[in-house]
Amino acid sequence: MIGWSVENDADIKCFQEYYNNNKSDIFNVESQLKKAGWKNNFSKIVLRDRVNAEFGISIFSRLPIIANGEIRSENNEFLNSIYI
Repeated sequence: MIGWSVENDADIKCFQEYYNNNKSDIFNVESQLKKAGWKNNFSKIVLRDRVNAEFGISIFSRLPIIANGEIRSENNEFLNSIYI
């Protein structure tokens, strides 16, 4: 799935089940996408595991990101929605 994400040529990529491990050659998704041309990203990390890998949601773009944010409920709870 990571290989397909890197090879697919869409200008914007949205990941609702984002996982990134900076210490892994295989699972360093952010680094792989940035090397392949998606230099801009916005992520909401909701959990880090015992090896400090990140779980959350993320959007990567080849285009400049001029605004970003997250959607919260009326009682200010995070609803796991982000936008760029």
